[in-house]
Amino acid sequence: LLNSGNGLNALGTDKDNFGNLVAGKTDILEPEAWGAYMDAGDWDRRIQHLVAQRLQFELVEMNPEYFRDLNLYIPESGNDLPDLVDEALFGIDMYRRLQTEEGGIRGGVESSEHPIEGSTSWQETQSVLVYAPDHWSSYIYAGVAARAAHVLKMIGKPEDARKWEESAVRAMEWAETEYKKWMDSPDYSKVTSRAKRAIPPERNLAAVEIYRVTKNKKWHDLYLATRENVRSEASFIYTRLDKSLVNKKAAQAARDSIIAEADRTVRLSGNNAFGITNGAAGRPMAGFQSAYAIPASPVLVRAHYLTGDQKYLKTIIRSGLYSAGANPFNMVLTTGLGSNSVKHALHEDTRHNGQPCPPGITVFGPCELEYSTAKSGTELESRLNSTTYPEVATWPTAEAYFDVFWFVPQNEYVVNNPMAQTEYIWGYLASRR
Repeated sequence: LLNSGNGLNALGTDKDNFGNLVAGKTDILEPEAWGAYMDAGDWDRRIQHLVAQRLQFELVEMNPEYFRDLNLYIPESGNDLPDLVDEALFGIDMYRRLQTEEGGIRGGVESSEHPIEGSTSWQETQSVLVYAPDHWSSYIYAGVAARAAHVLKMIGKPEDARKWEESAVRAMEWAETEYKKWMDSPDYSKVTSRAKRAIPPERNLAAVEIYRVTKNKKWHDLYLATRENVRSEASFIYTRLDKSLVNKKAAQAARDSIIAEADRTVRLSGNNAFGITNGAAGRPMAGFQSAYAIPASPVLVRAHYLTGDQKYLKTIIRSGLYSAGANPFNMVLTTGLGSNSVKHALHEDTRHNGQPCPPGITVFGPCELEYSTAKSGTELESRLNSTTYPEVATWPTAEAYFDVFWFVPQNEYVVNNPMAQTEYIWGYLASRR
């Protein structure tokens, strides 16, 4: 996945997202490639999706009593684990089963091409392949598996926790070896800046996650040595560790960085019409990380949890109103909610069966059309113009949402964004009742 266009395309050699994967196809069968979450109509299960599991586990960490009793009406309801923990474990268990003997983690499962038009997920006719292991995927998994171990210990399941802790450490050790080889290889000079930026934060996060669960000082040292790449979720872990386990200055810096980022986000919210807290000032709202449909930035939750300051909670609520229906088109951007919600999310199974879209899918929502498949001169722009007035290019971005199945930048959804953030924000607000 590291070298695939569906991942980081680290060497810039994958031209169509599937070429490098298919070129490496073997005749080896992998019977454990089942389970986990998939996106929209792609039926892919990739390591990026584990953002959802990170956030699910984080919710349980912050309010274990609430989530212990929350019934999600899933097949596992009634067992001795909280339903949200069951969901998170389902999302990561495939990667553990696919772990190599050496400890490496595969980037997931991918079809050899996009689905054939008209097919459903249980009619897949493409070849389905698993990625070879890589250090980027292994760092991501190691961090989430270690978080699983921490949560399982916290809720009184030490035997289950041990399995995940052992798997996380093996993945981390393997990733460290492969990362050093990668850095020293002749190919490193060809690695894209995107890949060079993406991997160090995952390494830093995995280090602090594994330190938290193992108390092994070498992972603490690695976390401290790589803090120039720290993200708020890694800082959030470090600032909550027992004082005996941390460097006091580093812990204070971790807390300060969360508060500073949250304060910038509060200012961002105050300087736009709808109070939205995703993206950055001046950056186009063009889907994925800056989707209008994301209720609020997770850093606000972390700052509120640490401080109790109401300004963060108020900003979360104000930011979330847009995706919950308080927008110019009066539509909830999650299917099945409210009196008027999205009807035509890019969900191929229901599209090709003529059934209503299932509830609970959060689509990307509006985007700046000039950065989308409906930009000037495209067929989609012409089709939209044939049924709208004035021409769509003149519409304000916050109003320019079209509930059209094949308008991918607006009606696609992915597990890690905005689905995971919607679950996280709404889950945090619900758990405060």
